[in-house]
Amino acid sequence: MKIAQSNPHRERLEKAITDLLHFIEAGAVYISYNDSNNAVVVTFILKENCSQDGDTLAEASYKLTKLYPDFVFKFINFNWASYGFKKGKPFFIQHCTLKELVYFVPDNKVFYPRTDISKELIKKAKKRFYLDLEAAVVTFRNVPIYTRNNKNVEAAFIMHQTLRYIYICASEFLTPEFIGSTCLLMHYDHVIDFAPTFKNILNKDIQEDKEVFIMLNEAYCSIQQNHEMAYINSTLINVARVKIESMQREINRLFLEYIKSCKEKVRELNNQTFLGKSIFNGKIRSNYIMDDAFSRISVVITEFFKTRAIYCFGYATIHDQDSTAKNSNYSKVLPGYHFYLLVLNLEHIENAIPLLQALIREKFEGKYKVTILNHSANYLRKKNQNQKYFFDTIMANGFLVYNNPLYLVYTKNFDVERDIDFSKKYSEDRMLLAQQFLSLAQNCFNEDSALIKNVFFHKALEQISVGLINLFLGYHPINFSINYLFSLLKYTQEVELPFDFTNEKEKTLYQSLFVNEEISKQDNAEEDNIEHSKLLEVKCITFFKQAKLIIENEFKRLESEKK
Repeated sequence: MKIAQSNPHRERLEKAITDLLHFIEAGAVYISYNDSNNAVVVTFILKENCSQDGDTLAEASYKLTKLYPDFVFKFINFNWASYGFKKGKPFFIQHCTLKELVYFVPDNKVFYPRTDISKELIKKAKKRFYLDLEAAVVTFRNVPIYTRNNKNVEAAFIMHQTLRYIYICASEFLTPEFIGSTCLLMHYDHVIDFAPTFKNILNKDIQEDKEVFIMLNEAYCSIQQNHEMAYINSTLINVARVKIESMQREINRLFLEYIKSCKEKVRELNNQTFLGKSIFNGKIRSNYIMDDAFSRISVVITEFFKTRAIYCFGYATIHDQDSTAKNSNYSKVLPGYHFYLLVLNLEHIENAIPLLQALIREKFEGKYKVTILNHSANYLRKKNQNQKYFFDTIMANGFLVYNNPLYLVYTKNFDVERDIDFSKKYSEDRMLLAQQFLSLAQNCFNEDSALIKNVFFHKALEQISVGLINLFLGYHPINFSINYLFSLLKYTQEVELPFDFTNEKEKTLYQSLFVNEEISKQDNAEEDNIEHSKLLEVKCITFFKQAKLIIENEFKRLESEKK
């Protein structure tokens, strides 16, 4: 079980869920918290084909759940959860997604949209909501007519129907299911935990409000059963009308709030990234699947070499494009991630980064990939101001994946400012070197010119990439592998790479940067090399010009902010 340390109810939630899991066959447990109404909802989704029933469990576990009156517990059958996600029922989108997951049994399902389905979900929710609300509004319009003609029973009957539809509307998007009861007090009990703001308008524990409920229920029975009703106080009729008008406004407010949060949430789930400037602007947040991945990856790293600490400073979602599962938004196919990690080692291993990155990719069959900044613990203490700025930012805002139990956790110092002048000179020097390599390539005319040109283009791309990485991160890579540098450039989200790696021709052109002398002498290789070299020259010069403009504009912005 993984409940956020920052959750103020963490210990009580852990105890409650642990006690319930002793006799509940749950495949997943979710905890959600709504800031606007302070409702803490704990949802158990049962395992597929288990022998238990959600409604029965709610009754059987009452003695335990009543010990936590400030929590709302829901027990939902697997099939109903699958149906709810398939139909886009708002309750499940609000309370049962990857963000709220705290307990998970492998081979169960998780809601994880592979495309942005927010428009589709909102369209479905609006259609049902406004259909029910219209039924409530249409009947309510007749209340003034009946009250003017002293037909208070008929007016109360209409208000009963209106309030019932309001509760049904609320149940549709706030609870897992709605109930068909005609008793308003049953509707009140069903929905009030999920919409506590309703109590500010109608609260059955307040005498006057209780009388309103009783009056409306009795009016409904009177009309349906065709019997006389006792005298109805006109004042109470007016009180009921005003309160129901307020309920209409509140249900609209809650629904609009849901629409906004649903749109933001689904888009965030679909595009889970924490890249580039994000690390400088806020703390990285994890989720259940990421926590599990971190624990697995940290084992691989710490077994590979002695490690002082591991920090995650960014991530992007890896979408499974081959997934053909029906209703793949709610499936057993869990998301994969590309993590960006700072590893502080206690021993040096030659060529560690490519070996470790390849090992992790192979170990998890491509589900988890990593780009690693690998440095010794001593390296941090010797870094200049700019480097410290970047590392201090990671320690302050990054996620601590692992800390060697023999060492204290690094203190989060954030008192170092970036030296803009130093960064500017460093980036300009990299660009000057890149320009020199490009000039050497253009002036190369010997018999192996294509091969030698490519080497110079390779070197130029390295220098351009290092200059851009320094510009946006304040980090000086010690590994000049072009694959590694391009991975860090992708992290910045500020630069378009010179090659489209989804295009086979572009990938082949990129690979020509690594062609060696033996390959270049194979049949037809020389002609290909010359053609590739010409294309590479165009790519590199274009990339150089774009990078130069980006660097100039970014430093202008940084200098103006400094003033």
